[in-house]
Amino acid sequence: MLDEIVIERFWAKVDKTEDCWLWTASLNSGGYGQFRISQTDSPKRAHRISYELLVGPIPDDLCIDHLCRNRICVNPDHLEPVTTKENSRRGIGGKLGAARQVAKTHCPHGHPYNAENTYTQPTKAGGVNRICRTCKRESVARRRQDPAYRERERVARKARGY
Repeated sequence: MLDEIVIERFWAKVDKTEDCWLWTASLNSGGYGQFRISQTDSPKRAHRISYELLVGPIPDDLCIDHLCRNRICVNPDHLEPVTTKENSRRGIGGKLGAARQVAKTHCPHGHPYNAENTYTQPTKAGGVNRICRTCKRESVARRRQDPAYRERERVARKARGY
């Protein structure tokens, strides 16, 4: 996979503590370690490189979960390949994100989330999205005023025989 010089350069950026192996170099916007294999390559996530070097390939349909919840950890004992859904279910972001959403009393436009103004929609992950009825109504009204939308609707009605 990688030549010895690249592997040495990679491990030189890791501080192996008693528990986590901490990535000490560049981080991406999400707070994960990143490493460029060459100047022409886009950065790869450091924990994925570590896992592949020490454990083996990561199946295409899986992502790596940090069991320690430390995004800069590259210790393969703290990394587990899981589905995206499982990673989200386990993650702090999922728990905090859901709690943060439930705590919101108003939509981003200031309309109340209450029984009269809110409907729910199930998500693929098994959760529920709250949708502001006022915002949805305003969005539909704006869309109906759009000439391009009206033309698409006219063509669709004609195709259906209306």
